[in-house]
Amino acid sequence: MSDPITSRELESMREHQEVFMPDLISIRRPVFFGDNEREWETVYQNVPARVTPGFGFWRAVADRFQGITAYTVTVPWDQEVQAGWVLIDAASRAYEVRDVRAPSTFPTARQLLVDRVSDD
Repeated sequence: MSDPITSRELESMREHQEVFMPDLISIRRPVFFGDNEREWETVYQNVPARVTPGFGFWRAVADRFQGITAYTVTVPWDQEVQAGWVLIDAASRAYEVRDVRAPSTFPTARQLLVDRVSDD
């Protein structure tokens, strides 16, 4: 059985992993006013990320939304983001977060399952 990794090794992995996140994104969360009124508040800017196109569509399971164009976005391990939030890339394309993958035992990055919802 191998020894568990040290906190120094984990921190080193986290630092080196950001090198492989060449994109910068902004993260917006919804702010609700009244019944159906909603605005978007930018909560984080210039977040390192990797935007990767997926294949096919997300499937509708139970009451889940079936996506338009599926993507996976990888962000740093400690980045706050939730389902329903929106990511904006450098080309001003918007992606809606559908799910955040559960972290592993030693999280070094966080993967988001998203749908591209705009081209501009």
